[in-house]
Amino acid sequence: MRIDFDSPQAQSLRNSLAAAREVLEKARHGYQSACATFDDTNGSDDGRFALRRQGLSYAHAVTQFSDAVMAWLTFVDKQLQHVPHQDNK
Repeated sequence: MRIDFDSPQAQSLRNSLAAAREVLEKARHGYQSACATFDDTNGSDDGRFALRRQGLSYAHAVTQFSDAVMAWLTFVDKQLQHVPHQDNK
């Protein structure tokens, strides 16, 4: 028996993982941009606000990505419970 990586559930989890990765990458870029803005404005209130806002967005994206990874790993682990162990002889 094998893990069915083409099942609808597996495809859905992979899609969620890809979407979360894209959101994470956008949030990372937004945070880097906010850091640059903060530096360019010598720590102005606008720069400080942008940095905090982007930091929260980045943190949320990290959590979403982590959740998507954990869902995928849980799926694989459950599938492995149904795969018979084979001795390497």
